[in-house]
Amino acid sequence: MALSHYKEALADFNRASEFAASSRKLPFDRGWAHHQLKDFAAAEADFTRFIAVDPSWLSTYDGRAQARFYLGKLDAAQEDLEHILAKEKDHARALELRAAIKASQGDIAGMRDDLAQILTSAKPAEPDRYLIMFHALAEWRLAGRENAEALRAKLPVGKEDWCATVAKYLVGDIILDAFFTAAAKGDETAIRDQRCEAYYYSGMIYLLRGNPAAARDAFEKCLAANLPTFRESRFAHAELARMKP
Repeated sequence: MALSHYKEALADFNRASEFAASSRKLPFDRGWAHHQLKDFAAAEADFTRFIAVDPSWLSTYDGRAQARFYLGKLDAAQEDLEHILAKEKDHARALELRAAIKASQGDIAGMRDDLAQILTSAKPAEPDRYLIMFHALAEWRLAGRENAEALRAKLPVGKEDWCATVAKYLVGDIILDAFFTAAAKGDETAIRDQRCEAYYYSGMIYLLRGNPAAARDAFEKCLAANLPTFRESRFAHAELARMKP
């Protein structure tokens, strides 16, 4: 969804609040609109308001944890995630955000283990190929080298889509220029999303190959796409936080 749509939605929520101050779900919906617009302080406040009304929704703690993560309130975000995981130990979104927090702190082994828990606990009809690649990147960092054949063996074959293009880049079947050429294909939304992801994955390869300056530039461009709910954006933010002097 375009940012303008979230701005319109936020205006609608604010108008609604003037006429229905007791609207139970309003802070939850408005919190996600604030989050999409990267107003993380307002998102945190709205999610906190909704928790006061109904503390039973785990998705509200998830939203607040994400907002707190982007605000750099890692201890508070961790508290929200532990609340979720105490109720649902294999909650994928909570484990993934906890992995991002660990990445921001340089705990790559902990990040890998949280991603592995998601992969082993989930029973989807089709495996999450992106998550497989994230887990592989963590393993590569711990090993200090890329292992294209190991990743190739884990990924399902036969599906030709953007995710398959990402995989081809990571295993070295296509070069960086071809990767970004592929990212520029599709409609406006697809191109925005694909470029965001392409910047993250190229940043990780730069990092693995000992070029932190190029990695930092790629992560910043990933975040500039303004897609805070994307997995790639969260982990790009985590890497930039870790790279701060």
